[in-house]
Amino acid sequence: FHFEVIYDGFQCEGYELEPDAPLIAGLADAAARVNGQAPPLFASTATGQPAAEPPDVTRSYDVVYTNAAGTELRLDVAQPSERRAPLPAVLVIHGGAWREGGKEENRKLLADFARRGYIAISPQYRFCPESPFPAQVHDVKAAVRWVRANAASLGVDPDSIGAMGFSAGGQLALMLGLTGPADGFEGKNAPSSPGSGVRAVVSYFAPLDLNDPTLSEFGRSLVANCLTGNDRARAALAKRTSSASSAAANMAPAAPTSASHT
Repeated sequence: FHFEVIYDGFQCEGYELEPDAPLIAGLADAAARVNGQAPPLFASTATGQPAAEPPDVTRSYDVVYTNAAGTELRLDVAQPSERRAPLPAVLVIHGGAWREGGKEENRKLLADFARRGYIAISPQYRFCPESPFPAQVHDVKAAVRWVRANAASLGVDPDSIGAMGFSAGGQLALMLGLTGPADGFEGKNAPSSPGSGVRAVVSYFAPLDLNDPTLSEFGRSLVANCLTGNDRARAALAKRTSSASSAAANMAPAAPTSASHT
């Protein structure tokens, strides 16, 4: 399964990580509908039915999902007010060069997902340089575990969780899809269950290779801002936290999602 979607001036190609076409098709569909834009390829909701009148949305903001190094991290949740069965969930991760931005930026998008039949969650994560890589990956993985741990109360199908993100958030979404417990990104004292994996990823204009020699000087400075250690250690850490490297190491069923300016 493959899709290509033009959204907000960017071209995005996406590949599902496991056979879950309705989930990733719905992600693309809902993302394309932000600001009222009609979807270029998909006209179905997450359930595969034609779009209906949007249901009411229940919002829960600033919910604490973990404590990382003494800092409470919070997330926002939007969900259909009326639901009869467990729904797919999507984690929406904000951008900001791993050093700024906020989950509040995604609140409109969360509501849009909820109107289309998703439980939508946007997590806060720690910033560089105060919290260098891979703290950000640890945090978003903790957010996925929180969703699974609370699946019953949220009304989430724990086997249908996807992730999407923008720029730095897209890189973190890819790391959710392309890394597992054996890769060492779960975080210190992270529980072995529930798992932090996701079934599908949509990533918009994310950096895929943090060691890419063609990065601009500004881009290299942003990456360097998140790394610690000597040059060799920094290069090794950049490679480990690059989704391109993770995809190569994991092979199937993981496959990269990429995006670029048109």
